[in-house]
Amino acid sequence: MTFIGEKEMPDICDLTLKDIQPSQFYISERKLRGVNEWFRPEDLSNFEPIPVKMLDGIPVMTDGHTRAVAAVLAGLDKVPFVWDEDELSWEMYRRCVLECKARGIHNPADLLSQIISESEYREKWDAWCDEMQAEVNRSSAAGDKKNNIISTEDMNWSALSHEQKNHQLFLKQKALLDQFLEKGAISHAQHDKSLHDLIEKMGETC
Repeated sequence: MTFIGEKEMPDICDLTLKDIQPSQFYISERKLRGVNEWFRPEDLSNFEPIPVKMLDGIPVMTDGHTRAVAAVLAGLDKVPFVWDEDELSWEMYRRCVLECKARGIHNPADLLSQIISESEYREKWDAWCDEMQAEVNRSSAAGDKKNNIISTEDMNWSALSHEQKNHQLFLKQKALLDQFLEKGAISHAQHDKSLHDLIEKMGETC
């Protein structure tokens, strides 16, 4: 068992496909055919581990959705996972996860009904991602101004202390939660729980 701050992080070897929250809600039929050309359920030696990150206390797939679906279709409940160490946009992934949950997508098995043609995939998923990213950029700029968050253009990030960096990250994530509440994307109860978890994870006092 490892820890994030003071929180326990599950052992990566204990995770199953049912434990992993997807961050995308469509699967390209063409990409799935491509995976099935090399995928062998009885031999996972060439199966690239699916990257996972903890987001608000939940293990979330950051990539590898097509491989996960291929594994589910093959009757597997476990595949190799690896903790994703890359710096990611929490705001974008949080929106993706919220949208997945709103559509009833809670694990890779829920994606079996979401396999669509390549043209539909580009029209629906790629277009949604483009619009979501644009909205994140707009909301981030508005939220920073409203909450007095320092923008990277106005500060020397490397000069900040660890505590100052954490506080800025906390303010950004809190602003996003507040925006979700204002737009009705989450309930007051969901907002309060997520904020409570965020305060604990980031070590904030208010």
